[in-house]
Amino acid sequence: MVSVRINFFVDFLLGICFVIMLVTGLLKFPGLPELFGIHRGNFPLGTISFYHDYTGLLLLLFIIIHLLLHRRQVACAIKSVFGGNKKCEK
Repeated sequence: MVSVRINFFVDFLLGICFVIMLVTGLLKFPGLPELFGIHRGNFPLGTISFYHDYTGLLLLLFIIIHLLLHRRQVACAIKSVFGGNKKCEK
């Protein structure tokens, strides 16, 4: 069974990566900052792109770890969807 602390830590890091990706993605989106009065020349797009790209790689890593930690639950869900009324063992 997955330790609750490990699961919380991985999920917490997933959330942090998601928020960073969201903010940097919105800042990079063409035309969106200008709608809120932010001029793209006021902040370094190279640095924002760097954080966006590498946070995306970390997000992918944490998603893979999350799926590995919950592989039995994922397998059970797949069996119940595609395998009919089969019950999963605990």
